[in-house]
Amino acid sequence: MSKIVDGEEYLETEEVMEELAASKKLFYTSIKPNLQAYRFEGKKKPWYRKRDVLALKAGKPLRKASIAITGMFGSWTAFARAQYGAETELRSIEVTTLPEDAVERFHLPADQQFVKRSRLSRIDRTVICAWDTYYPVELVRDIIEPLKQGTVDHIVEYIREKHGLVVGRAKDIYSARMTTLDEQNLFQLPADEPVLILQRASYTRDKQTLILFSDMVLLGNWFVHQHEYDVSIGQRTRTSLLTSEEVL
Repeated sequence: MSKIVDGEEYLETEEVMEELAASKKLFYTSIKPNLQAYRFEGKKKPWYRKRDVLALKAGKPLRKASIAITGMFGSWTAFARAQYGAETELRSIEVTTLPEDAVERFHLPADQQFVKRSRLSRIDRTVICAWDTYYPVELVRDIIEPLKQGTVDHIVEYIREKHGLVVGRAKDIYSARMTTLDEQNLFQLPADEPVLILQRASYTRDKQTLILFSDMVLLGNWFVHQHEYDVSIGQRTRTSLLTSEEVL
């Protein structure tokens, strides 16, 4: 029996399996991980959006959500928490150097020591993002132990208050690739799936001091890169539009 919620039709598990004409084993191992589960009235029994089911049936790629990555100050985590109940958890804290690809792409020092904070974000028990943030050791030396205990969250604010350094410039590099075997296990994927890689170096406005470096692995069917900007191509000035008579 289907359910209509806010104008959207949802199906129970049995209806989904019937619609897809798939065995129970196929549903739970291959199809279910690609469908967003919805729970209504506080009940544990999941429902699935019918149009998502039909999209999978037609062999179309399914985007679970459109969480926009818009720039340095666009907080996708706040949106994900508000809209989807996303939860972020700390994985580890360690002192290390930057990844080799970060050093090459951003021309950063290969031997500088950083405090690396590794976290992941989940929605409905599904990992959608694994991210590492690197802070120069000299900027966060006094809070390494509190970081390990998970009692410090607003590190950028701490750096501003402690050292008077404010993020004023950032450089982003986006790329995409298929998941590694470790990532397939982390994201609980039945097969390899595209991921969006966002690497971001954040500096002071004069670009003389690196405040942090972020390395995010974002599950591709949850995120979209959104960028709005002015376009000047094809625009002409008033002078270029003047006739010969007007010039004279």
